[in-house]
Amino acid sequence: MKKIYSEPLLHFLLIALAFFFVYQFSKQENNDDKVIIVSEGRIDQLKNNFLKSNQRHPLDKEVDNVIQAFALNEMYLREARSLGLHQNDQVINRRLRQKMEYLLDDMAGTRAPSDEELKTFYANNQKRYLEAPKYTLSQVLISTDRADTELRKVVALQQNRIEQGQSPQGDIHLLPPTLVEQSPQQIERQFGKVFVEHITDLPLGEWAGPLSSSFGLHFVRLEKYSEAKVKPFERVKPEVLGDWRYENAQTFKNNFERELLSRYQIQHEVVPQGAKP
Repeated sequence: MKKIYSEPLLHFLLIALAFFFVYQFSKQENNDDKVIIVSEGRIDQLKNNFLKSNQRHPLDKEVDNVIQAFALNEMYLREARSLGLHQNDQVINRRLRQKMEYLLDDMAGTRAPSDEELKTFYANNQKRYLEAPKYTLSQVLISTDRADTELRKVVALQQNRIEQGQSPQGDIHLLPPTLVEQSPQQIERQFGKVFVEHITDLPLGEWAGPLSSSFGLHFVRLEKYSEAKVKPFERVKPEVLGDWRYENAQTFKNNFERELLSRYQIQHEVVPQGAKP
């Protein structure tokens, strides 16, 4: 029974049936299509529109004018439909397609998932909710704004210091010498993409390098590394709910389209060879 109630075609047919009864009821009340009925609610809406546009309440004559303008618009629409001007109009067709899609979205959104469903969705899509790995490191910059021969000597000197168990020495710069619990995205914003790509392979607790960046060459010591981990469900529950709603709407729409394809036939008109299109 639960599966039947979740079928998109059933929802659509129920709404279509409701529209049909409303139409029949209104048709019985008013068989004259030359009568424009402006309800009290519509008049209130027109008054509010006037208030928003003019920053004041309309006078009685102005109320009559906006009601007449609304009625004239309805008359234009009825005359246009009577002439068939709405048929094969791409703008109208696109709008009708949009309204159908909005209707499907509304129907898909009527069902709220249980916590159990959300937890199942979360478990099946954990890659979406990964917390980025974190790096804690120290870095020393060697400026490349020097001759190649001198640069090679400076690099060799620092490598020699590292081999002797000493820390390398670098040039004065404005970059942070230490990064604590930083994600790859955060490090990339400061040092660039190439630098980040290299630090993933560094040994822990040892000076290594030099690594390149747009600022120069770096000797880097990776102090701590925390692997990517899945965020707790309660922490990402709103995000999981949003993803579930999106996936549910897509599934609902796909099921509805399959129903349509099963009810309709698609025929291809073949133009005989030599015939004019």
